[in-house]
Amino acid sequence: MVAVGNELSNGLLWPYGKTPRYQTIARFVSAGIRAVKSVDRTLPVMVHLDHGGNQELYRNWFDQYFAYDGEDFDCIGLSYYPFWHGNLADLEANMNQVALRYHKDLIVAEVSMGFTTQDYKEYEKLCRKICRVFVKRQFYCFFYNIWEKKSQKV
Repeated sequence: MVAVGNELSNGLLWPYGKTPRYQTIARFVSAGIRAVKSVDRTLPVMVHLDHGGNQELYRNWFDQYFAYDGEDFDCIGLSYYPFWHGNLADLEANMNQVALRYHKDLIVAEVSMGFTTQDYKEYEKLCRKICRVFVKRQFYCFFYNIWEKKSQKV
């Protein structure tokens, strides 16, 4: 998978592609998607925003992107840092809205928890909660545990 951009909520290549210049943002991101597909048409492409619990941000950003004829892509990536991006209910609600509105696979591309499990007790089962998102397609939750140096599929 190739991510075209990283946390694009505020745009890219400032000042030209800074929000609210969505027509230029759509052109820049689309050029990146076309470049990926020119190398290998089978590579999945992700467009990734931050603030994973913010429904208004995602609806506005992707509505604008598609209104300006943004190239199609495969996955929407969400960053989720609970200290800044809302609670788990916000993330789950946004993921449901995004999945139903745009019909894309979803990836929580960045996430961080507190330094100890006591900092964020309710987030210990984050992956399982994310996987409960209502999507009428096959959906996997995959994460990498840096402490145990192993991957798990839930």
